[in-house]
Amino acid sequence: MRKIRTTEENNVIGRKTKQLPITVKHTIKVEDIPVPQLIAVHPEKLSLWNLICADLSSRDLLKTTYLHVIEMLVHNVVIYHNLTKLVEKEDTTYLTQTMAGETIIRSNPVFDQYIKIQHSIYRDLTALGMTPRDIIYTSNPAATAQIKEVEQEHKKVTYFK
Repeated sequence: MRKIRTTEENNVIGRKTKQLPITVKHTIKVEDIPVPQLIAVHPEKLSLWNLICADLSSRDLLKTTYLHVIEMLVHNVVIYHNLTKLVEKEDTTYLTQTMAGETIIRSNPVFDQYIKIQHSIYRDLTALGMTPRDIIYTSNPAATAQIKEVEQEHKKVTYFK
């Protein structure tokens, strides 16, 4: 079984490991974050990466634990934009013939991927606290109290259950 070396052991044998700033309770600065290589070479991805990191940093939410989620979000948004172009060019459904000669309507596979990537983006945004509701919670303490009051009122409503 292969032994995993610690940072100190790597430094002793001459291997340097890049250290990310450790943030358990404290946020980090945008400048301290290494940009992943696959994002750095793509201008659209890089500008989106900078936008997301700047937004999280401005709300004191940028932590090293979010870097992987931010990277996934950036890739998914670029894929989403490419799929949007394809869906606009083609249609969401198409007609096809069965072996018996019947005409049936089928969903376009590109559109299916388009819907899946939308759900993935929403999941990533939720994980990062970037939905409108999350932003209100993190940026406006007075609004947070109001939202909690409204939630308590909604719990009393039982005729929709």
